[in-house]
Amino acid sequence: MIAPNRKKSLILIFDTNIFLTGIDINLFPNKIYTTPEIIDEIEVERYESRNRNIINRIKAAIESKMLIIKNPSEKYVNQTKATARITGDIKALSDQDYSIIALALDLMNSQHYDIELFTNDYSIQNVCFELNITVRSLYKSGIEHQIKFEVFCPHCQTIHNCDKLNDFCEMCGSRLKRRPKIDYKN
Repeated sequence: MIAPNRKKSLILIFDTNIFLTGIDINLFPNKIYTTPEIIDEIEVERYESRNRNIINRIKAAIESKMLIIKNPSEKYVNQTKATARITGDIKALSDQDYSIIALALDLMNSQHYDIELFTNDYSIQNVCFELNITVRSLYKSGIEHQIKFEVFCPHCQTIHNCDKLNDFCEMCGSRLKRRPKIDYKN
């Protein structure tokens, strides 16, 4: 007998910038996940007084089990970094950013959930497009399509490895920048 199609559970994953909007987590009917790195980023001492209400909401959501803090598998962190190298976002993402994308991959692959990652960060969105992770923005529009970036010297126009973003050009000494890669295949 063939089992009827079951609808997968929808899990939401929140990035730092979503929590910092002050959104009430209790408004969402789904379980929400994030990583310890994201929580640490919100609880930075210099923002403690400004984020006190946000931190209190997060603590209440953790206690009520609406918010689950989980570390992703190292395998998915490495996959995320490899993908960011392909898209040219490797130096545009932080360890916190890698952790949140890796968590989405981990939950998608290990427990077969439908995932929606909420972030307003365009580089995170760009890597998620490459990894086929559903991304949502809050209070602003997200990216409409994926962009592959290249690192270049704005002075001598030489192209460099994406790991060299913000380094100095070996040819002329100018600070390296990134831009959308032009596809000359047409």
